[in-house]
Amino acid sequence: MKQLKKVFFNMSMTNGSFNGVEIYSLKLKNQILQKKIFNAVFLYIKRTRFLSVYRLFWNFFIMPILVRRQLVYSFSSHGSPFIKNQIITIHDLICFSFPAQHKFQFYYFKYFIPIIIKSSKKVVAISEFTKSEILKDYDRPNDKGVVIHNGANRLRYDENEDDEDEFLKISGNIPFFITVGASYIHKNIENQLKAIALLGNLDVNFIIVAKKNAYGNYLRQMAKELGLKNVIFLHYVSENLLSKLYKEAICNIYISSYEGFGFPPLEAASMNTVSLVSKIEVMKEILGDNAIFVDSSSPQSIASQIKAIYLNRNKLDMYKSGFDDLLNKFTWENAGKNVMNLIENTIN
Repeated sequence: MKQLKKVFFNMSMTNGSFNGVEIYSLKLKNQILQKKIFNAVFLYIKRTRFLSVYRLFWNFFIMPILVRRQLVYSFSSHGSPFIKNQIITIHDLICFSFPAQHKFQFYYFKYFIPIIIKSSKKVVAISEFTKSEILKDYDRPNDKGVVIHNGANRLRYDENEDDEDEFLKISGNIPFFITVGASYIHKNIENQLKAIALLGNLDVNFIIVAKKNAYGNYLRQMAKELGLKNVIFLHYVSENLLSKLYKEAICNIYISSYEGFGFPPLEAASMNTVSLVSKIEVMKEILGDNAIFVDSSSPQSIASQIKAIYLNRNKLDMYKSGFDDLLNKFTWENAGKNVMNLIENTIN
């Protein structure tokens, strides 16, 4: 029997937060385990109080001892300047646009990432936009960069009494727009709330899923001060209930100022719901003609588009015709295949 080549996979960003990087890591881990091309060893770190500091220490000093000269593939930007045989993944460089939001990350990307990139064989970017940002901010050879797009999370709704009751409780049988992942400043929810205030007495609700963190609490207070009684904040919803909310929404609003990729519009598309998104490069790259674009810096433009969507819901079907092709393009199977091809080419 042919002996499989050992490859280490850096899972140090899987800490139970289920953010975009963790979902990405777990989805690709599943693909690698299914294919059984390598003798895959997945490396985890313990959860500790000062996790960010410990993660940095573990990657720099402990991981090199564990992997020795074997290839290590990181699903995140975490790696070690003391490992020459490594591939890292950069999801975005948002910390440079919003340094106050990501202080620790800002210093990590400013001072540590350049030396990690230098010691890496390849640097994976999850979009062409992210690759362009890497080339802009780091003076590194273009041939190190490889684009491997994310997969789309295909949701489905399994009808059950509890979620049906919860849905009715949340929606009140009133038409609504939905916004998901509104927990950080780059999500641009302030402009969305200002736009809602401009709409006046439009008979529609806005359901916003946002953590009760500093930014989420700020948004709740802002909505209160603006007198927005038709804005409903949810701290958490299960994936099944989220699927129902996407499915029944008039439209998904996702007007981030910055993204490296952006899961929600593809999740919405999997439930046959159109998205209103920012007119930024990465959204054009990922969504093409399958979304409605808006100048997200202008509350007036956002309000105008929301009103047009609300009054012309029958015209949304024109954006849905390409959903199947869109979702087939961004699958975790494709992403996994591209990752494994990159590893094989690097090993050989």
